[in-house]
Amino acid sequence: MDLHRVDRYDTDVETVFAMLSDETFLKGKFAALDHAPGQVLELDEVGSVFRIKTQRVVEIDVPGFARKFLTPTNTLVQTDDWGENINGVRVGTWTIDAKNVPVTITGTIRLAPVDAGCTNTIDAHIKSSIPLVGGKIEGVVGKGTEKTMEGEYAFGVEWLARQA
Repeated sequence: MDLHRVDRYDTDVETVFAMLSDETFLKGKFAALDHAPGQVLELDEVGSVFRIKTQRVVEIDVPGFARKFLTPTNTLVQTDDWGENINGVRVGTWTIDAKNVPVTITGTIRLAPVDAGCTNTIDAHIKSSIPLVGGKIEGVVGKGTEKTMEGEYAFGVEWLARQA
C-alpha cells in the first residue's frame, strides 16, 4: 500500500525543518497525539544526513481478522534521515520499525519552497508479508498512518503559529 500526502506551511523550508528537528516540538507532538511515552533517541548529524530517531507508543483500531497479527498498542521507532538544503529544498527518507508487527513502513520526505511558504511531501510504502491477509493488514496500518500524519500536520501548524 502506498500513501501520498502534501502538507502546506505558511513559512519557509528552514523554519519547518527547524520545527521538525526540535526536541521540544517532537515531545509535544507525541503528547498531543497520545503517543506517550515518546522519546527522542537521536537528533544529530550522521555523516551527510541529519537524523531524527524517535520512539513512541501508538494505539490503532484492530479489526477482528487482524488480531492474530496486530495488537492495539504498539511501540514504534521512527528514523528520519534528512539531506542538506540544496537550492532551497531538503529531501530525505524515513522508516518505521514497529516491534512485533509483520509490516515494513518506509518512505520519502521533501520540503520545498512554494509561493510564500513551503510544502512537505510525504510518501509512504507499507508492506506486509502475511499470506492471504497481507493487503488487509497493510490497509489497517495505512489507516493508522494517515491518521497520525493528519495529527502531526495539525500540531505543526499550531506550533508554528505559537512561535510567530
